[in-house]
Amino acid sequence: MLLLHFPPFLMLLAFAPAAIAYRFLDPARRPPFLIYGIRWFLGLLFVFSGLAKLIPRFPNTMGPPNLEATLAPHGLAAYGRFIAVAEVGTGFLLLTRRFATLGALMLVPILVSILVVTWSLAWRGTPYVVAVFLGLAGVLLVYDWPKLAGLLEDRRPAPAGTGRRLAAALGWLAGLGVVAAGLGVVRLAGAGGAGTWVVLGALVALIVLDYRAAGRPD
Repeated sequence: MLLLHFPPFLMLLAFAPAAIAYRFLDPARRPPFLIYGIRWFLGLLFVFSGLAKLIPRFPNTMGPPNLEATLAPHGLAAYGRFIAVAEVGTGFLLLTRRFATLGALMLVPILVSILVVTWSLAWRGTPYVVAVFLGLAGVLLVYDWPKLAGLLEDRRPAPAGTGRRLAAALGWLAGLGVVAAGLGVVRLAGAGGAGTWVVLGALVALIVLDYRAAGRPD
């Protein structure tokens, strides 16, 4: 049971089923395992880091768990709270199939802001670690460039079935909103334990639904 409070073990435990599932994904549609692994590494790292800042006694993967209190003397308590929420949301998107590209895109400005703040506050070592994560996010964006390049092209007629896929995506995002509201309740109540497991279970359920909806990753 002590291992459940050891963040690297938790990340490995969470990635194990994803690594096994990778073998059963359509080879023609699945990303290279390196890209798949980077997505899950960054996703799990930031989900756990954000939850540790929001939920008492949650195992922490990086940064001070009491980030708000650490930044409060500098007038940045609200920024600390924002970073915690952004880490959970962006990290979770990286774990999904449909929104992994969006997660990588969102992660870049978040990491840049963390890099600037930690550098300005002269935190030893932290800016260099963040720079490594920024480089990994850059690798993901290079891989996803064909998708992103489409945003720069002239608009084309939407392919058939776009409305149905959009409705499914919006429904999934609505479910994520409900989970986020539940996380807020757990935080306000100052409770861990069962509340934390309910939130984690709901997040896992959303990931499973996302992969089942498409049958394979991008």
